[in-house]
Amino acid sequence: MHAILAHANTFKDWTSSVPFAARLAAELDANLTGAYVCPAPIAVSPFEVPDAYVLAVAETRNLEELAYASRDSFQALARALGVKKPRWQVAEGYVPEVLARLANRHDLLVVGRGDRESSESPARIGRIVLENELPCLIVPPGSIQPSFDCIALAWNGSP
Repeated sequence: MHAILAHANTFKDWTSSVPFAARLAAELDANLTGAYVCPAPIAVSPFEVPDAYVLAVAETRNLEELAYASRDSFQALARALGVKKPRWQVAEGYVPEVLARLANRHDLLVVGRGDRESSESPARIGRIVLENELPCLIVPPGSIQPSFDCIALAWNGSP
């Protein structure tokens, strides 16, 4: 395994998937890319509600700037956990589609399941897993040490 992609569903505090992926990458001497996906502004006609659209675009740009600014924090965490060359990626769009595009350069996708209050709903995680063509690890909340004591395997029957 040479490259691991870790989906960061937040950049304010690193959820279980990011430290888990960093420790796994360090253990396997693999590259690590952390990815945060900003939701795209809702497309509305600028003639219908111009102020709302301008506000939505401005909020998205602000969120992207904050996400880009968290690169140093991500890299510091990953290096502290033993990753040699961590990379930080910020993108905009629908999370499953963006991760599917980023996944083509990676061997494994690590996604955090989140707790009951999390924005990572089971349906959204299901879409992420099904729209990617690479192995996925779904990390439960609080799991930061790579441990494979209990594993569930799923396969859609494709080659």
